[in-house]
Amino acid sequence: MSEILERLKKEILLLDGSMGALLQERNLPSGYAPDLWNIERPEAIIEVHQEYISAGSQIILTNTFGASRLRLAEYSAQDKIREINAAAVQHVRTAARGKKVYVAGDVGPSGTTIAPFGELPFDQAIEIFYEQCIELVRAGCDLIAIETMFDLQEMKAAVIAAKEATKGKDIPIMAHMTFTQDGITDTGSDAETAATVLEGLGVDILGVNCSTGPEHMLPVVKTMAQTTRLFISAEPNAGLPVQLNGKTVFPASSEEMASYAERFLEAGVNILGGCCGTTPDYIRKIKNILKDKKPAARNVRKGMKISSRMRTVFVGPGHPFLKIGEKINPTGKKLFSQAIKEGRTDLIVAAARKQFEAGAHALDINVGVPLVDEAEMMKNAVTAIQNVVNIPLVIDSSYVSALEQGMIYYPGKALVNSVNAEEERIEEIFPLVKKYGAAVIALVAGDDIPETAAQRIKNAEYLIKRAEDFKIPKENIIFDCLALTVSAVQEAAAQTLETIRLVSRDLGSPTTLGLSNVSFGLPNRHLVHNTFLAQCISAGLDAAILDPYDLEMHQVASAASLFARRDPECRRYIQVQADLEGNKAAPKDEGPQTTRDKIYKAVLEGERESIVQLVKTGIDEKLDAFDMFLNVMTPAIRKLGDLFGERKKFIPHLVASADTMKRGVEFLQPYLEKSGNVEKKGTIIFATVKGDIHDIGKNICCLMLRNFGFNVVDLGRNVHADLILKAAEEHKADIIALSALMTTTMMQMKVIAEEVRAKKLPCKIMIGGAVTTKKFAEEIGVDAYGKDVGEVVTVAENLLERQKNVV
Repeated sequence: MSEILERLKKEILLLDGSMGALLQERNLPSGYAPDLWNIERPEAIIEVHQEYISAGSQIILTNTFGASRLRLAEYSAQDKIREINAAAVQHVRTAARGKKVYVAGDVGPSGTTIAPFGELPFDQAIEIFYEQCIELVRAGCDLIAIETMFDLQEMKAAVIAAKEATKGKDIPIMAHMTFTQDGITDTGSDAETAATVLEGLGVDILGVNCSTGPEHMLPVVKTMAQTTRLFISAEPNAGLPVQLNGKTVFPASSEEMASYAERFLEAGVNILGGCCGTTPDYIRKIKNILKDKKPAARNVRKGMKISSRMRTVFVGPGHPFLKIGEKINPTGKKLFSQAIKEGRTDLIVAAARKQFEAGAHALDINVGVPLVDEAEMMKNAVTAIQNVVNIPLVIDSSYVSALEQGMIYYPGKALVNSVNAEEERIEEIFPLVKKYGAAVIALVAGDDIPETAAQRIKNAEYLIKRAEDFKIPKENIIFDCLALTVSAVQEAAAQTLETIRLVSRDLGSPTTLGLSNVSFGLPNRHLVHNTFLAQCISAGLDAAILDPYDLEMHQVASAASLFARRDPECRRYIQVQADLEGNKAAPKDEGPQTTRDKIYKAVLEGERESIVQLVKTGIDEKLDAFDMFLNVMTPAIRKLGDLFGERKKFIPHLVASADTMKRGVEFLQPYLEKSGNVEKKGTIIFATVKGDIHDIGKNICCLMLRNFGFNVVDLGRNVHADLILKAAEEHKADIIALSALMTTTMMQMKVIAEEVRAKKLPCKIMIGGAVTTKKFAEEIGVDAYGKDVGEVVTVAENLLERQKNVV
């Protein structure tokens, strides 16, 4: 274990604070890349590091937040990755002047969005992060610090790259997500889920930075500390930014910030520093407050954890019995198999939604059909299902390539189905489970199925031992105790029950099985396997792959859980009975759906694969193309915008739904043009301002606006004011839309607004982005502010309406 991690067991270490604010004091130009100053103004970088070291910082982040390929390319400096990162590490060493200071190689987001919801393939994202991480490692950093990630998929790519770059070296990895004030990332992940995924990926320190002040960051830290035993780090902003005399100011004083130090300690933090707006004075104050303090004791929830992007489920004694839906499986289903052969995901999505509504807690995904590219189909299925349900997925295949594709495109902590005690299978599966941070179902079988529980336990013990060889903790393994057909081998059921008892009692591991296997070949199968289910839960069974449409199963599972100490105060049992009386647990029968209904749902749920066929069917049924666009698709995307504003849907849902509508509109375009009903609402110049290379929000806004009939000219990111003004004149723009996600770049919006007024351009200006506010928009004199991508269409339409009324 590294020296840093050893120290964290018994003391609190201090990070530094904001780099950008102190560089601006040294005349860093607005919109300029701070990373370039590592080679252009090294003395300024060293001075800032020295200030923090003198204040008491023991861990110093290198000035390399944006020193990766895509971000440096915005300044034509992508060929300087090695030079910049190496210089940055050396600057910290120089600033330390022999003091004991740890150099944290700082790695920020890639500068674009990651597949499946973005443009950058996952393997290329890993390459980009690896290029930077390996240079930081070669230069001699003491740890890798990945910061300000709001997307678990991008964080996964960065962690995989960092682990590869640090392989064989005693260099810890610290991973920070960033959360909004409601404790959820913009892609919908809560703190519990972020901690679960990061722990699975094998980071050494996890935590949170940026976006909020200490008040809203404290609950995030508390949740993380209750979810994992890993070390926790926190870097709050000095409040939310405001504008004062034309400058971006963070309102919280160093005294106010420091007043939270002991509360962070009590919440479970091991490392404390600051992000935007924090200063050496703040570090100096928390040093005095936390001097000689020891890490707080933590009460961490026990059990195996699996998660989707948005929800975590605990598995094990004392936790609710886990019902894994079995219906996404083509075996014996002709129509389902045919849909998979055709590359369609509509039936898969329908089965996912139906099982979720029926009460499944997780879904097993099996798309194995002969002569089908199972890996590609698994990727498509996992991507599509994420849009309609938020429960964890079990990725099920006998093919390693399909399992890996499922794990690559799954942002949560997946459960892999499965490994057994055969050495060949172990060598195939365990490396993938470790790499992608998954949990795994382990069959207590080897080359054959053992007849006795004692033999099965030997296989389980061997699997635990081999997992340790791959550094996979026992907590990430759930054992399938093998439910065999009772009509063929009645003694087998008794051995399965005994296996469940032994695994639970002697190994302390969770257990599962495939429930329906036991009743094969018998009449009234539900009675047989539900009776067996009650016995299994009594023996200690924690989960099962089963039929969630079986109402009797829900009753049996809830009643048996009472006697297995899984339902304190009988609340779940009472709720299940209430749901059954109201028929809530049964799959919803929506009745006959018209094509219009199906189109609406496809857009709302982001069902990309089905939309073209649906609108084609609408045309065949003589539905009016403009009516489908205006009165079906448009209300669906507006509804999604409302759900986004309510924090019930998130950026991945917006991307999927906007793309779905785009595909539908593209198919309808010839019919719309023929009818003369193509509505052109106006021209919008859209750009992320100079110095800012964040563009996920802008890209979604552009897609949404185009879907609503606007002519959008997307100038991209890091766009100089002159180019924006020139484009507005050339295209006779009605609106200039500006985006910024960095406090160091948001003042570019003021520059552009002043130039528009000076040139007397007739266009309106709307702004948005994480660091902007309505008050800021008013202060710089722009015409409108959009809180998020869910509002962009309404804001633009209102601006045009105001412009028409003026005319």
